[in-house]
This record gives sequence, C-alpha cells and structure tokens, in this order.
Amino acid sequence: MSGHESEFKRKFRHFRRSVRHQVQYGCALIPIGILMFIPERMALRLGAYLGELAYLVLGRERERAYEQMNRALGDGMSPQEIRLLVKRCFINLGKSFSEVVRMKRIRPEVLLERVQCDSEDVLRKISAEGKGAIIITGHIGNWEYLAGYLGQQGYKLTVLARDNPIPAFDRFITGIRTRYGYYPLNRGTVTSAKESLKVLKRGELLGILIDQDTTVDGVFVDFFGRLAWTPVGAASLALKTGSPILVGSIIRQEDDRHIFHIDGPYRFSASGEKKADQVRITAALTKEIERIIRAHPDHWVWMHRRWKRRPVGENLVEGGSNKL
Repeated sequence: MSGHESEFKRKFRHFRRSVRHQVQYGCALIPIGILMFIPERMALRLGAYLGELAYLVLGRERERAYEQMNRALGDGMSPQEIRLLVKRCFINLGKSFSEVVRMKRIRPEVLLERVQCDSEDVLRKISAEGKGAIIITGHIGNWEYLAGYLGQQGYKLTVLARDNPIPAFDRFITGIRTRYGYYPLNRGTVTSAKESLKVLKRGELLGILIDQDTTVDGVFVDFFGRLAWTPVGAASLALKTGSPILVGSIIRQEDDRHIFHIDGPYRFSASGEKKADQVRITAALTKEIERIIRAHPDHWVWMHRRWKRRPVGENLVEGGSNKL
C-alpha cells in the first residue's frame, strides 16, 4: 500500500468518525434541550424513562451488566433479583444524566439543597491541615454532584478526567464543571502527573476515579473475586507526597436527594518497594470501592467492561494486603 493510499484511508477514517460524533451529538441535543427546560420532577421522570429505554434497547450492555453482576453477586441473589438491580442501574444512570444536564441551567448554589454531606467534619479537618488530599471514588451514583458539592462548598478541587471523544460533549461537561467550581485535568496528557503534584502541594483536593479498566499506568488487583486492571495514580501520588486519601461516595435517596459520605483519611508509608506499595495501596482502595458497590449495587456502571484486560497467567494474583 502506498503512502498516499494510507494517508487517504487515515483521513477518511477521521472524517467518518467526525461525522458519527456530530450525528451522535445532534441526536443527544433533543433530550438535552428538553431536560434543561422542563420542571425538575418531570426531568427526573424523563431521565428514568430514558434509562429504562436504554435498558430495553442496549441489549449487549444490558447482558454484560447482568453477566458481570451475576458473577460478582449472584451467590446471594436470584436471577430475577439481579435483573431488577441491572434495570435500576440503568434507571439511576438516566436520572443522573438528567441531573447533570440541568447543572448547566440551575444556579450552582441550588446543588447544596440536593446534596447533604454526613461527614463534613472530615473535610474541615483535612482542609485545616493545608497539605492537600486525594479523594477517590468510582462511577457510583451521580459523581458529578459529588464534585459539584465540594466546589460549591468552597473546596478547591481538581478532577482527573478523560477527554470525551466527542468534542462538543467535552466542551459541554467542562463548562458545567468550571461553573460549579471544580476543574478537570486531562489524565491523558504528559503533564497530568506534574500538574496533579502541583494541586496537592498547593494544599488542594485532587479527585480520581479508580474503578475502570483504562489505558493508564495500573496493576492487577482483586475486585469482586477477579483480577482487574486498576489505575495506580492515587497510590503513586500518595507515596510521593504523603497526602492522605479520602474515599467518597454519593448515594441517591428515595426522594432523589443525595447523601455524600467520606471515609478516611487513610495515610500510607513507603516500604521502598515501589511496585509492591502500588499494589498494596491500590488493592486496599479497590476493596473500599467494592464495599460501597456491594452496599448499593444499583449505583454502579455494571455495563463497563471492568475485567476486559487479563493478566498473563490468569491464576497469578499479585500480592499485597487488601485492608486499609
């Protein structure tokens, strides 16, 4: 194949991907526009309907969610209970989608009426130390509400996030984040590690999601009884800076308000064995994420391919304590 033909194919793939992204964004503008301008309760109901529609239409994602939840939790639940939880997971995601969209329109301070933190004393104590902290969580509940709450309470928060492949969506969500007082840092850049260190040295909060199989530096640790590739960014930063780690979770209540809870702070020391320390800390933090998901299984993104990457030698488990 000539270089000219190869360049043509590359440009054609880029053009096709760009057109697909524009079509996807154009289709999403319809529900986004509706959700932004209808009353709140109606928007939540519509979000729930959209989630239920996704459950019915996205068969591959639905079955993946069922298979993964059944493998993780099936010993204590019937197939019918698992199916119901998977459906509720889609519905919760639909509701969270509607809430995030409406963050673009409502006054930011209104968020404080919808989120209650039951461990504010932990935040105040860490803030008073002035040494910065890493707050980890997973894709559990409305994680954008969690960050928005911190921003509106005056905490300086930077979140490590991946750019959305659709530029218009990326601009949309970035605009929401900065409007609510927290700021995204693209974890895919060569400077993200250096910028993360600066955040902690300034005594601020750094938010990191550690519950997905992504193309970042990671290790295999146990997650629901199976090895899962897990980012080590939080562990590495804690070891370099001595910053404490907080574990955050936000759970939807029956009235669609949210309870934000913080565990910690957890502090770690280095043993001198970098890889072993990364595994030890990441395994312990992952167990905390698993604990939250077990308590609220309809709040996590079970359709994500969490166990996609497999270690060489499936029966080899990397060591390290799973306790904080």
